[in-house]
Amino acid sequence: MFTVHIHTRFDKVLGLRIPASENGYAALAGFQELGCEVRFFDSLPELQAQLGPGDMVVGYLRDAAFAFAQLGLSPPPPLDYPAELAAFYGRRIWSTVLSQVANQPETWPVFVKSATQKGFTGRVVRTAHDLQGTAFQNYDQPVSCSEVVAFESEWRGFVRHGQLYDLRGYRGRWDLFPDPAVVRAALAAWTTKPAGCSLDFGVTSDGRTLVVECNDGFALGHYGLNALRYAKLISARWHELMGQPDPYQFTY
Repeated sequence: MFTVHIHTRFDKVLGLRIPASENGYAALAGFQELGCEVRFFDSLPELQAQLGPGDMVVGYLRDAAFAFAQLGLSPPPPLDYPAELAAFYGRRIWSTVLSQVANQPETWPVFVKSATQKGFTGRVVRTAHDLQGTAFQNYDQPVSCSEVVAFESEWRGFVRHGQLYDLRGYRGRWDLFPDPAVVRAALAAWTTKPAGCSLDFGVTSDGRTLVVECNDGFALGHYGLNALRYAKLISARWHELMGQPDPYQFTY
């Protein structure tokens, strides 16, 4: 049986170790409900000492990358903008390097997102100030760029074994819901989707439903998803990456 390792921190007020993030709390509740063995780690050396074959890790991207290396797994490339969903983006998206963005202010405003798992948080670049904090690794690091779209609401679609699990609003208007027909069509068009991932949608000011981006499920924010479903989604993706059958695939 596998063990789930959750990144924690020591809370001086409570005098005990607690999950380091809201995602950790949700995963802890979900995996405990599934009856899984759960262990805590505060540092990478502690994780290394207790990590075994078939185990899963819930934490930050660096935790997952470290676990992949320890378990002999190839880290998957970021999903971001699958080519199969090109018809659903509603905007131009292209690949370049950070230095090109910085040296071409005539292309601003532009949305910029790191094309690597260890990169910076995506942001809209309107002025040089918006580029602060992006070049801490490599000024020529690969990035994805897209035209700026005015989304009135944004929703995270949780996908597990090809089925849409849930839609959770995470930004903007709660009463502006994605067009279900577009959601179904995009889900069907993305034939190479992982066993656990997200397919995010946005609704524009003129009423269009567009795909915002896609994210891998091995280190995915729960955004209010039911804890049990969140744990099952994580399990689906980690077992797929390890080439093993998901023990919870038969349950919804």
